[in-house]
Amino acid sequence: MPHALAHTMRTSGLTWERYDWAGRSNDALDAFQRARRLFPNSPEINWRLANFYVRAGKIPEALRTLQMVLQEDGTAGRRVFTLATNATRDRNALLEIASASASRFL
Repeated sequence: MPHALAHTMRTSGLTWERYDWAGRSNDALDAFQRARRLFPNSPEINWRLANFYVRAGKIPEALRTLQMVLQEDGTAGRRVFTLATNATRDRNALLEIASASASRFL
């Protein structure tokens, strides 16, 4: 992990986690989005953001963010699909994630 990303994860990560745990969802989302603007292709930031979206009940946002994780980290398939299937039973949405993942190999 690059030094700048590690620093952002330490500082922003603590901020978004503290806000999230305190029930300050809007502030947590702002902190996540700031981190993602700095590192838009970070699978770690997007993974944590997807989990946040699931906890917040924002399933469409979570699924879109999970697609980004798959595009950024080809080894994340199992954990992405586990979270996605726990978040929704919408087969079309799950197939969309699967097809996005498959497109990497076609």
